Order: sequence, then C-alpha cells, then structure tokens
Amino acid sequence: MRPKLRAATGTGEKAALQNAVTATDQQIDALVYELYGLTPEEIALVEGGELIERIPPYLSHPCAHARAKNMGLTINYTFTGRGTLKDETVRRLVQRTARLAQEIGCAHVGKVLMSSDGDRDAPEFFQTRWGEHRRGVGGRGTTGWLVEVWPGKGCATAVFGLMRHRPRIPGEWHRTRRPRRNSRWELHDFCKTMYAAEHGLDHFVRCHERVILLLDLWRRSSVHVRVHDEGGFWKTRSRTALAAQIGDLELFRKVAAGGIWE
Repeated sequence: MRPKLRAATGTGEKAALQNAVTATDQQIDALVYELYGLTPEEIALVEGGELIERIPPYLSHPCAHARAKNMGLTINYTFTGRGTLKDETVRRLVQRTARLAQEIGCAHVGKVLMSSDGDRDAPEFFQTRWGEHRRGVGGRGTTGWLVEVWPGKGCATAVFGLMRHRPRIPGEWHRTRRPRRNSRWELHDFCKTMYAAEHGLDHFVRCHERVILLLDLWRRSSVHVRVHDEGGFWKTRSRTALAAQIGDLELFRKVAAGGIWE
C-alpha cells in the first residue's frame, strides 16, 4: 500500500491512500498490543513516544523509541570498555568477530572498518554502506572499529565493535576535537531476528544463535557486555524455548495473508 502512496500523483488519490495506510497501521498496532498483552497504561506510554518499562534504561539509545513502537523479537546489547583500552586491542577483537561470523555461517560479513568509514561494497541494506545514514552506530564524529554482520535471510544486521565520540568544539558545529585519551569506549545496537522465521523455524533459531555466539565472544573479552534478549536464549540457551517464542508469529502471517501487511 505504501508503494502505491509513493507513486500516487493526484491530491485526492494521495489523501485516500494516506487514510488507508493510517487505518491499516492502527489495525496492526492493535494486533501487536493484543499479542503482547499490553495494558492501557503501557499502550499510552508507547503511543506517547515513551519507552515501555520492559526495556532496560541502559538500552535507551536513539533507536529505543523505534524498538518500542515496532515490537519484535530482538536482541539488544551494549558494549563498554575502559578508556585505557588500546585501539589495536579493539581492532583485533573486531577482526576476531568477523572471522567467527564467517565460521558459524553468517550470510554476509562486512569489512572491518574504522567507525567513521563506510564500505562501498556493502549490500544496500547494510547501515555501514558508504554514504548511508548510521543507526546511531559509528559515522562522522567517532573513532574506533566496527564490523557489520548479517546472520541470515529475514534477520536484521548487527554491528559489533567499540567507538569513542569526538567532543564538538563549542560554537563550531562542523569541527570536532580528538577524543580524550581516557574517554570510554562504547557501542549500543540491536538485532531483530523474529522475521527470520519466515524462512523456517530452524533458520530463525540458527540466526538468533549466531548473534548470541558473537556476543559470547565479546563477553569473554575485557569488554563489559549487557544483553537484553527478548527470546531469552542469552540466559537459557534452550533452542526449544526459543522456538516456542515464534508461535505467536502465526498471527502476523494471518495478517499478511489478509492483505493488511505492507
């Protein structure tokens, strides 16, 4: 429906399609609220642009509002490192992440990049693609190392690495200073895995587990790792319990079959 809206030329046609899109979005929101059993108070928080309480405060980076609005089975994670951590140590850890991602069968592993650089050869849906808007991870004004990984079809990409933000020079928005020597390394990102189930339940479990295995690598390093896995696999390591989480996706498939889904 949205492609038709983008292609529409007449004012009346656009208005009619926009009304239809709005109504459809409201129907989808209602189904999602029912699926997750949200109370009227929680729905008010979501629609008011506030974070729902079940999202930990340490994950409240710029994309948290999008996660709250577009609920789905997601792995949220935060890396923090001491300011004394050497740049070369970070680079080697990111390189190990890239090698492990290839070994465990990720569909695509991007180049190991400096956080301010982009990859001209990255797939179109990668956020590290040259000139693309970053999802709050890397980009101009940062220093560090990153690698973007695609666990498999239907799954979102995930970025691993550490970076430091360059403080801006007051009054000169276009200029930045070098990061302080002991400024903290950090990264906040998330990976939505639930739609990998559209390619089979086994495929979903493998994609979700691949992200967790990469997070395990970081947990074994000197970096502090915090993970909020909505599938519970980070704590339980139960493939059966993880697969059971996808039973509710049948509702989404029925909605899609009815022509409501975009």
